[in-house]
Amino acid sequence: MIPLVVVQGSEASFRAAKVTLERRGWLVVQGWNSTFQKGRGSGPSPAGRSKIVRTGTVSTRTDAANAVLTALGGQGVLIAANAEHTVLDTLCDDLARLGPVDFRSGEDQDAARVLSDDDLAILRLLLRGLTLGQVAAAQHVSRRTLDRRMAGIRRTYDVARNAEALTAARRRGDL
Repeated sequence: MIPLVVVQGSEASFRAAKVTLERRGWLVVQGWNSTFQKGRGSGPSPAGRSKIVRTGTVSTRTDAANAVLTALGGQGVLIAANAEHTVLDTLCDDLARLGPVDFRSGEDQDAARVLSDDDLAILRLLLRGLTLGQVAAAQHVSRRTLDRRMAGIRRTYDVARNAEALTAARRRGDL
């Protein structure tokens, strides 16, 4: 599934989203793809890589249309949203027809937090069905340390429960 990420917030939030995509193996390229051809994808990929995410700022309806055309061509998009609400709403609605949209909003530091490899390992162990005690033992940390790290993970996803954090991590493509 291609990433469809819209960031309305600080530059730090945008950079965090970019880092997350790069960690997942996506090549992040500046600018919308202008070689969209209906039915043929979106042209050749840089350096022969097919996992490409195009990035740019959306301020106008034309910018939004170019971002949607890029996604239609089979490439992911990472959008710095700087548009009025009607343009942003239309953009998100159009992208939602292509797949789940990861919409990030806010200026606070937690919104810009990127999960560490250790945090992702914790989530993977929980996803396999291990208890918190078993995860703590596997990670060679105390249960209290694991609880603090889980609190940080929940803040990252803006959820209240560990199970919701797992769901959010899957939806965002982190797992």
